[in-house]
Amino acid sequence: MNNLFNGFLNKEIDSFEIGEIEDKKYKHSNISDDILEHPYIENLKFDANNKGNTKLIIYRMNEHNKNAFIEYYLNEINCLHDKEVILKNLSFIEGTKRIKGSIYVGDDQYTIIQIRNNNKPNNWVILWDIIINGHYYGEKIHENLIKFLKKNYKIDDLFYKRKICKKPCILYTLLDNKYKNYINKNKSIQYCQNEHSILIYLSEYNEGDNVRNICFMEDTEMDKDLQNKNFIIERKGKKYEWIFKNDNNLISFLK
Repeated sequence: MNNLFNGFLNKEIDSFEIGEIEDKKYKHSNISDDILEHPYIENLKFDANNKGNTKLIIYRMNEHNKNAFIEYYLNEINCLHDKEVILKNLSFIEGTKRIKGSIYVGDDQYTIIQIRNNNKPNNWVILWDIIINGHYYGEKIHENLIKFLKKNYKIDDLFYKRKICKKPCILYTLLDNKYKNYINKNKSIQYCQNEHSILIYLSEYNEGDNVRNICFMEDTEMDKDLQNKNFIIERKGKKYEWIFKNDNNLISFLK
């Protein structure tokens, strides 16, 4: 599953410092003794002389249980290619903004913006949402974001200790809104599906699903040996179901 996105380490790297990791926390991170490398960003440049229009690619770095990953802002923003204009158009997004540079895809110019100190859950997606699913809770993702990331997927490559970080995927489920406060607080749906069982059942998106789950998984074969694995995959008719024995490698959001 994660082999789909594996990239290669470039000679020049951009450093990002990650904070101390707390158990079952989903948070933006800045400071740590370890260095997380983001090679793609190092080669970007900002052409201040170009005053044409640009499309903004807005991203942030996050971590969960030692898994670092990148999220992208869902909504499309187009504006003049000018630092003051760009930052003004981003004023509604909480956090510190850093213009990293620009790149062309065909005739379209894209400007890359990093957001720091932002942990708002809504309207942020990962590469799996964009390239594999093409939707967010069933709503189609804008073609400009898909177009950019298909050509520039290495922007998603993070390296820790010179090894590429695991790529998360997305699975869904449907839950009663009575669990909203619990899920928002804990980023978990454990015991929400069945209060008498710790198991978590997820699948690909079905119409009406309201819980989106970021999942960090290794490739595995279908079997029923949950005792010796963190999760198993079972076939249910024409569909598949992922069964997790805990929420250690999941981050859950209720729409």
